[in-house]
Amino acid sequence: MLRVLKKEKFWATPCPFGLKLNYGPLNNAMNWENREIPVGLSLPAVREWPELRPNPKVTIYIPAFNASEYVVECVESALAQSYTNFEVCVHDDGSTDDTLQVLNRHFNQDGRVRISSHENLGIGGASNKAIRNGSGDLILQLDSDDIIEPDCLESLVSAIGVNVCAYGNFRRIERDGTLIDDGWEEPEFSRERLLRSMIVHPPRVFRRDAWEAVGGHNEMLTNAVDFDFYTRLAEIGTMIHVRKILYSYRILQTSTSRTKEDMQTKNTHDVIRSSLRRQGIDAFDIHIPNPKYPRRVVIQDTRFNQSE
Repeated sequence: MLRVLKKEKFWATPCPFGLKLNYGPLNNAMNWENREIPVGLSLPAVREWPELRPNPKVTIYIPAFNASEYVVECVESALAQSYTNFEVCVHDDGSTDDTLQVLNRHFNQDGRVRISSHENLGIGGASNKAIRNGSGDLILQLDSDDIIEPDCLESLVSAIGVNVCAYGNFRRIERDGTLIDDGWEEPEFSRERLLRSMIVHPPRVFRRDAWEAVGGHNEMLTNAVDFDFYTRLAEIGTMIHVRKILYSYRILQTSTSRTKEDMQTKNTHDVIRSSLRRQGIDAFDIHIPNPKYPRRVVIQDTRFNQSE
């Protein structure tokens, strides 16, 4: 429904008796810029970014924690790219299994792969470590239990242009690689839609200069790290969605405690509120229509809320 509504750029406000309504509560709706956010709210413009030089180098970064079962297949999928100007930076985030030993045994002699290790920092810190170990103008995110298609880099690098990020589609697979389904997608990227929930799904290529401009990944968050990063990235540049399956996302059967669920919800809300504040939007806040789904939020105008 929203995709249909977005096609209507002007909403008439008819008035009975042949009169023209110049002022009134409906006038804001005449130029409702995006139906993902409330009437009267518009996001500030983003800066323009220059074209990258031809054939840019790509850093494929892989943060790894206790991933010995899958990390070899993961790295091998990165090395099998049709696009050849790349490097692979794997950072072991203080694994308690033999992930680091497995990496060294299989890839220590491969000049395209850089392996590093450090005490556990969490996903934000491990991501920053891995990225800083590389030098590519572009950066591709790859989780240590997932795999990318051979044309992943070629497809995203050719698409990114003046955008800060290009991302594709994914399929979901079982532990053994058996297909579950073709995942999900939000067909069109918009900052307004991203402001409500994470839609920039893997695989994702982004510019190093843009990563530096937003200060890298947030090392204080324990989850919602990707949502936070791509929200901040969208505040400074545009993104493009390549509607092609280029990534296999492995679903592992792990139990999530209520505490972690509550923290994920809190961090998600904090990410959205922080984005509103950074953009100077003080009169709007999140609203949860259904408490059973606390991360399905909408943005609402708070100026007319009545105190209880």
